[in-house]
Amino acid sequence: MRRQTERDRFWSKVNADHGTGACWIWMGHTRRGYGQFQGAWANSRQRKYQAHRYAWEDLIGPIEPGLELDHRVCRNKLCVNPDHLVPCTHAEHMKQPDSGGRYSLLKSHCNNGHERNDTNTWIDRHGHTQCRVCARMRMRMMRKRRSSQN
Repeated sequence: MRRQTERDRFWSKVNADHGTGACWIWMGHTRRGYGQFQGAWANSRQRKYQAHRYAWEDLIGPIEPGLELDHRVCRNKLCVNPDHLVPCTHAEHMKQPDSGGRYSLLKSHCNNGHERNDTNTWIDRHGHTQCRVCARMRMRMMRKRRSSQN
């Protein structure tokens, strides 16, 4: 009996029976709403992939460094159809509707009620909007705790 290849195992977990232009749904393991695929062993460790990234690299080719794939066409995290994916930077991804970053950019006040404006907010390296007033308060509290522990 022939052993299944990594590629065969991957595509056996995809339901692409919805017609032309439809989502190809990942039916395997998921993590945080995205499909997860455990590939072949490399350097004594099993490779783990996001399913949509594996499908892209299998059908289209490598994803350029610094880019991620956005489900811009369908907004379905379980879709692995490369026609529904768009390579983009993280900043571009966060500006898209329904992304976590987009919601926080639209809010007029932070969770503690401080107004959000150009001088009071910044976007951290993870694409999350941060309130400068809250950040200063967190630092003061942290310094106070440290000084009381000594």
